[in-house]
Amino acid sequence: RLDRRSGLRTLSALDVVHLMGVRYGGWVIREVVVSEFVQKQIRKHRIPAHVINKLRTWIRLVHEDGLETARKFIGYHDEPLKGRLEGVRSIRLSHSWRAYYVIVDAEVQFVRVERVDHHEY
Repeated sequence: RLDRRSGLRTLSALDVVHLMGVRYGGWVIREVVVSEFVQKQIRKHRIPAHVINKLRTWIRLVHEDGLETARKFIGYHDEPLKGRLEGVRSIRLSHSWRAYYVIVDAEVQFVRVERVDHHEY
């Protein structure tokens, strides 16, 4: 389902995640779900337009080429986090904005964007 305001894909309880290909744990991850929290930030214009555009581009890249390929793009600086955020990964959307995502591993695997925020240095 496509959120009309944000233009990002959402997942309802009735949606089924379809994955194609093989690689990450037996699957190429091509599905990205944006959390309600991030969708709310986008609707309330709390995230700049250029950051939203970069997030949309990353989502499209994951959808078309898979997460493994998207991680290779140096501009996103995809990296695992440490400490209390172990298990979470981040991508750089601009010099000061990051998106944080987790790989959900159940019967299907997909990426869920948990948060987008202004990065503190």
